Amino acid sequence: MDFYKNNINIKYEEYYKNYQNTSEFIYYNEFVKNREFINILEKNSKLEIKSLKNSLYKYFLNSYTFYKTLELHNVSFYLLNNQEILNMEGSFNDSLTLQIVKDVIENKKDVEKFKIIGEKVYLIFSKPIFNEKLELLGVI
Repeated sequence: MDFYKNNINIKYEEYYKNYQNTSEFIYYNEFVKNREFINILEKNSKLEIKSLKNSLYKYFLNSYTFYKTLELHNVSFYLLNNQEILNMEGSFNDSLTLQIVKDVIENKKDVEKFKIIGEKVYLIFSKPIFNEKLELLGVI
């Protein structure tokens, strides 16, 4: 029994590290290295959600297509009032997701959780989005 438990733990760690690295890669490419996303959020934050959503979608679509090749299931963006701006695959606005976003906003730190939907298990990596002045703009 211990042999199987060890194998499962090893596989879990492998998958977890892989997805965590993907999460860091996306965050670095979109928010640290390339400031365009931050500029869109800052310039359009006072616009209605539909306009902001369209701007973000146009900017992020090509990147998202690439990230899907890294086994990324979904990417969502939220404002500081816990309102979803953009979801690339379909809404996950349930109580767990909204609580995760709230925790990121309150603590200004990454939050990692599991989410089970039916027979599927998802790893959720949520991160705060900061501008150059370290002002919190939203959550990915």
